[in-house]
Amino acid sequence: PVWAGTKCILDDGKAADYMYTNRELYFFDTFRGCCEKSFIIDSVAIDACIENSAPLAPPTRPPSVDNDLSVVDISYEDYFYPSYTQNYCIKNGDNAPNYMKKDPMTFFAFTVDECCDFQFPTKYDYCITTSNAKLPETDVDTVKDEYDNWFYPSFRTEICANTNDENLQVPMYMWENPEGF
Repeated sequence: PVWAGTKCILDDGKAADYMYTNRELYFFDTFRGCCEKSFIIDSVAIDACIENSAPLAPPTRPPSVDNDLSVVDISYEDYFYPSYTQNYCIKNGDNAPNYMKKDPMTFFAFTVDECCDFQFPTKYDYCITTSNAKLPETDVDTVKDEYDNWFYPSFRTEICANTNDENLQVPMYMWENPEGF
């Protein structure tokens, strides 16, 4: 609990020492549990705590938040995500790049139609037909040998980097479609 802010936060390791010595009194599994036990003085304080704490919860995609404001792990296995280098959507969001998993509302769709419509509006027909087809997977090891000592754009550092540069890592989507870069 954060008394001055009438809220509960995730343990950031900066709580007062007395809280760590009495964990059962000050640490809880849910924000609601923390608010109800820590601000028991009146229902207005409890409601304020819950309202102030909810925005601090780790972001999740519905319905992963229950009425106790606890976070439930979810699988993206049934969701489609875009392959921007190939202009189609792939099912099983668990295999999507981490940046997509961090923002599932932007990158994931429950149907291939929704994914193609949102991610590839100008190539919708192509996306629909290729997303449902079994496409050959790129043998990344063969591609790495073929493009040994080549240059690629490093968007993070804004330079052209060598594929052999040990300080930078070529993104997997570039290895999967090297002709695109």
